[in-house]
Amino acid sequence: MNVTSQRSIYPGKDFSAWPFHKAARAYELVCQLRDEYNSYRASLGRESVSESDPTQRIFSVRARLRHEPDSIRWSLLFGDAIHNYRASLDAFAWEMAHLEGATLADELEHRLYFPLARTQAHWAAMVKSTLSSMPSFVRDRLEINQPFRYGEPDLAAGVVLHRLDLTDKHRASLAMMIEMASRSTFALRVESFENSDSFSMAGIASEELWRQEPVRDGALLWRFRSELPLRSLVIDKLPMYLSVSDGDENLRAFDLLDLIDRQVVGILLSTCFGVPSSNWTSYILGDQPRPEMVVEDLSGSTACG
Repeated sequence: MNVTSQRSIYPGKDFSAWPFHKAARAYELVCQLRDEYNSYRASLGRESVSESDPTQRIFSVRARLRHEPDSIRWSLLFGDAIHNYRASLDAFAWEMAHLEGATLADELEHRLYFPLARTQAHWAAMVKSTLSSMPSFVRDRLEINQPFRYGEPDLAAGVVLHRLDLTDKHRASLAMMIEMASRSTFALRVESFENSDSFSMAGIASEELWRQEPVRDGALLWRFRSELPLRSLVIDKLPMYLSVSDGDENLRAFDLLDLIDRQVVGILLSTCFGVPSSNWTSYILGDQPRPEMVVEDLSGSTACG
């Protein structure tokens, strides 16, 4: 494998920019989903209500969700984003297999999709068949991003993306729900009957009461016990997050989408340019926010070294 090739290929110039447009569309849908989720959280106002037992100095905190989330719409947005990411990779594989007028036999074209090899042997078999028309430098760059190069191939973002895509297309919707983050940090607003200068949070003990399940209005979340008599105890914003279930496990939706976006963008840019520009590299590694991607600019050199 030769990964030292300095050759660059440009979408919109050397091949169709359609794979990049599909990735850009996927990210638009992710942003739309994030905006709608944030708007929903903002519309709730204070997200908890407390019940007190002054004699025992106990406060019970329950979820206060004034209206239900639009989980069906969120599932549709999530599924559409997943489909576009997967389509981006498959369209990219097609373009790479037909680069510079290369062709594949009909039976191989029907089996052409973005490679996700869980073993070295699987990769070697694809190189001899569906990937055989790709230039060697393209195959070498694609090999670096194959699942078998991860410690746990089934957890590679590309494999998870493929599984979610198939689930949404062939089985059922990817269920979206709001869950609580266990043992998380949150802002607790307390008013004491005592002088505030002498009040100490060290005198408050907490107990988590919720189970790992979707948060519902009125769900009992915590019980707080105080050594001092308290006037009120309020949690304005609960430590909640949006999760997605494929029927087997629940995953944090935005963490997963961010991971998939970084990997898809990383595959596209590293295959085209070898080494993406420093700002894109920092994003792909998870160190920096996502730069703006203008697909038309990639026909120049804005995304390469």
